[in-house]
Amino acid sequence: MFIKLLNNQFYGNLLDTGIVFIILCLVYFLLRLFLMRRLRSNKVRKKVSARLNYVFVLFFLIFIAKIWIQGFTHLFYALSLVSAGLVVTNKETIMNFVGWIVITWRGLFAEGDYIKLGDNAGFVYELGVLYFKVLQESKYFTNNISGKMIKIPNGLVITTPLINFSLNSNLVETTQTWVFTPQSDIKVALDILQKQTEKLIAEYYEDNEKYSLNSVKMIIAKRINLDVNIKVEMSLEKPVGLKLIVCYYCFPQDKDILDKSLLLSLYRELQKHDDVKIAFSS
Repeated sequence: MFIKLLNNQFYGNLLDTGIVFIILCLVYFLLRLFLMRRLRSNKVRKKVSARLNYVFVLFFLIFIAKIWIQGFTHLFYALSLVSAGLVVTNKETIMNFVGWIVITWRGLFAEGDYIKLGDNAGFVYELGVLYFKVLQESKYFTNNISGKMIKIPNGLVITTPLINFSLNSNLVETTQTWVFTPQSDIKVALDILQKQTEKLIAEYYEDNEKYSLNSVKMIIAKRINLDVNIKVEMSLEKPVGLKLIVCYYCFPQDKDILDKSLLLSLYRELQKHDDVKIAFSS
C-alpha cells in the first residue's frame, strides 16, 4: 500500500515537499540559534531575523516549484513574458516593492530611525511593502516632530540619496559661523572660540565612552578628527569682516543642546573683550 502511494506522483511530490520543509526548518533554526547568540544588539537581531525569513521562503518556493511543476523551464519563459507586461503597466508598484526589499535586506533604516531622504526628514514611524511613514521633524529642533505624517514610496530609496542619522556611534560634523568686524583682534577671538568649544565638548561628553574614535568603525575613524577645528575666511559680503567657522563632532541627538550652549557660552565670553566686535553669528 505504501509503495503504491509512493508510485503515485501526487503523494510522491507531497512526501518530497514534507522532507524539504523539515530540512529547511532544521537548517533555519540552527542558523538562527547560532547567529542570535553572537549578536548583542536587538536592532541587528531584527534585521538578521528578517533576512533569514526571506531566504527561507525563497528557497522553499524554489524547491516547491521544482517538485510540483513539470516543464519548469517552459513555465519560466511564459512567466517572463507575463512579467514583462506587468513591469510596463505597474512600474511604480514594482519599484516600491523592490525598494521594500532593499530597505529590509540591506538594513538601510528601521522604525524609530531619524533619516533624511531628499527634502523629507524625520523619524521612521512604520515600514510597509509599498510605502513607509515618517514623522516629519520640527523646523527648529531636530529631536522634535512637527506632528505631520509623511507617506513616502519605497522606490525613492533606489534613486534618492539617503542619510541615516541613527546608526550606531554615528558622529556628525556640526558648525557655527561667527563674523567679526575688521577692527577686531582676530587672535583673541580665535583663542576664545577654540578654548570655549573644546571645554564645552569635553565637559558634555566626559562620561560618554562612545564619544571616541575607538567606538566607531575603523574606516570612519581614519577620516575624522575629534579635535575642534576653526576655519578663517574673509567675508566680503555684508556683514564685511573676518569669518570664523567652528567645526566639531557630536551625536545627532545632541546637536541642538550643544549648539545652544555653545552659542550662549561664546557670546558671554566674547562680550568681556572690548577689542572683539561681533558682526554676525549663526
